[in-house]
Amino acid sequence: MKRYELVAGGRPDHVLFQSWHDHPDHTLPESDPNTYTAFINQYFDDKAGMGFRREGPGANVAFGKTARASRSLPNQPPANAVDGNPGTVWGAGDFPPNWVEVDLGQPYTIAEVRLRLDQGDLVGRTIHRVYVKGPGTGGKFVVLHTFDGETANLDQLVYTLPEPLEGIQLVRAEIALSPSWVAFREVEVIAAK
Repeated sequence: MKRYELVAGGRPDHVLFQSWHDHPDHTLPESDPNTYTAFINQYFDDKAGMGFRREGPGANVAFGKTARASRSLPNQPPANAVDGNPGTVWGAGDFPPNWVEVDLGQPYTIAEVRLRLDQGDLVGRTIHRVYVKGPGTGGKFVVLHTFDGETANLDQLVYTLPEPLEGIQLVRAEIALSPSWVAFREVEVIAAK
């Protein structure tokens, strides 16, 4: 959108705002930069400022960071899970258990973790575990949350912490059970401050 409108000078006849969610949870207030209506307002008020925020409250601090995995297919490297493009995939090329891990580069206070799934055409029970590590966990991996339920391709699992967690540098997303090979389209870690 920015390339078409701001760089190339394109002027669309219509603009459509659409969500992956049939009932978005975070639509209001428009004064909160993490809501759907704030996104729409920013399109009209500050189009040049749109895009991935790398720092500050609500930023995806995993975007573009170093990622490694238990294993990967040659054309589906771990970097695909943090590139901001849900069209690319990190794939283990094997069934569970397998994981992808993001090094945030420094300790952050985190508020939320989001996992965008890739399961092909398979639907079924999955178990996803999110582990975190850093000064805030005493330098040891601890389980932050376990998702256990039926999932399908392109589902997004979201865990919002009841209170922000300080001192987190590594975030590992593991698939322990799945009807498909292990893969993620995106792993996002949302900063609290």
